[in-house]
Amino acid sequence: MTNYSTARSLLVGALLLGSCGAFAQQSSNFVKTPYLGAGSAVIEPSNGGTYVYGERMRDARIPSPAIMVSSPVRIDFVLFSAQEESDLWSYKQSQLERSQQEEIDRLTKAQAQAQKQANIKYKSIKWPKVVLRGDSVCVPLVDFSESGDWRDHLTCTEQNPTQMKKESMN
Repeated sequence: MTNYSTARSLLVGALLLGSCGAFAQQSSNFVKTPYLGAGSAVIEPSNGGTYVYGERMRDARIPSPAIMVSSPVRIDFVLFSAQEESDLWSYKQSQLERSQQEEIDRLTKAQAQAQKQANIKYKSIKWPKVVLRGDSVCVPLVDFSESGDWRDHLTCTEQNPTQMKKESMN
C-alpha cells in the first residue's frame, strides 16, 4: 500500500510540477486598456491595462497593399510665368484651329460627295418636258419627245392667267 500511495503522490507531484512548468514557459504581454465612459459610469482598469498570457499567434493572412479611397490631396502648386501662360494659350488655340479646320475640310468633302450623288440621281429621272412662254404652256410633239432637239418641235397652248391661278389654288 505504501508503494501505491507513494506512486500516487509522485504522480500528483509530477502533474503539479508539469503544469507549473507549462505556465512558466508561457509569455505574458501587457495590453494597455483605456478607460471606458458609459454615461454616468466610468470603467477603468486598476493598473491601466491587463496582462495577456500566452504566445502571440502568427498572422497567416497575406498582407494586401493599401487602397486609396479618395483622390489625393494636392499640397504644392507650381505657377506658370506670364510668358509660359501665353505660350500655352497660343498652343491650345493653334491645336483647336487645326482640329476645326480638319472638321470643316471633312464636312466639305462629304457635302461635295453627297451633292455629286444627288446630281447623278436626279439626272436619271425623266423630267417632264414643259416650257412656259409668257401665258402659254409648250410641250414637244409626240414624235420628237425622246429626241435631243425636242425644244425645236414644240406645240403651245394659250392659258388665261386668271384661270391658271384658280387651278393652282384648288
